[in-house]
Amino acid sequence: VYGKAQARLLGRYLGTFTANHRNTVKPISVVYSSPMHRCYQTAHAALEGLREDPPFLHRHNHHGGDNNNNEQARIAKDIVIRIEEGLMEFMSQGWYRSWCLPGSNSEWGYLGPSAEWDVIHESKVHPHAKEPIQEQILEQAHEKLKTMMEQTDSNNNEDEDEDENDNEVEKEVVKVDPTYQSQIRIKNPYSWGTFESDRDLNTRMRLTVETLAKKHPGETILLISHGGPIAHLFWEVVQLPHGPCSYTAFSMYTCTKDGKWSAYAANDTSHLRGR
Repeated sequence: VYGKAQARLLGRYLGTFTANHRNTVKPISVVYSSPMHRCYQTAHAALEGLREDPPFLHRHNHHGGDNNNNEQARIAKDIVIRIEEGLMEFMSQGWYRSWCLPGSNSEWGYLGPSAEWDVIHESKVHPHAKEPIQEQILEQAHEKLKTMMEQTDSNNNEDEDEDENDNEVEKEVVKVDPTYQSQIRIKNPYSWGTFESDRDLNTRMRLTVETLAKKHPGETILLISHGGPIAHLFWEVVQLPHGPCSYTAFSMYTCTKDGKWSAYAANDTSHLRGR
């Protein structure tokens, strides 16, 4: 719940930012997410924040009339999340260790209870980790997403007169674009023992953002990914260290017509500090 609240604050902050800088920054018009569950949950919550009328929006109409000049909130109401495989988590040994060993607790680079885990016997590794990433993890992610979309459709068909204040059971409603085809596909058969390298990750993230930037010339797009890919992207495009990612931290990039990238926000958590 706290993570969703942070993501919603992020969306609200970005909505305020685009509204207050509308002469130089266009409203966010597209939202892309990694296929991993926690990412499109984050994307959904951020999109909810974007749809709010920012409480700190600088109003410029002092003569009566319509002050609701938040174009970002209006545009966001029609945005549907697009699942982009190129934004996938860093498929390194650290990531595999976080989930495929006995006792794994989602801790990145999980080492286990003793030094014996430095050398891991094949029999201890979860069977899914031994299969190519496309055959297990990505396939499961897409199936889970499909199930959630079906649940969303079911929820939307329920009686609209249902008491909106009944929060005993929170229904997760994540709307994604079912027609979108991922622009970047993970082709290498990563698995336990055949991990994605730093260089491969850098290449993948640059290719992803450059492909999406070309797909949306002149637009502002929001990409939701993971700590490792985000930090590697920052180094790849601006050649500066990013540092450890904080939860829901964001960076902002701009790209010139000749393909030169620059960042005017890096690892920013202003939305969590009430700025």
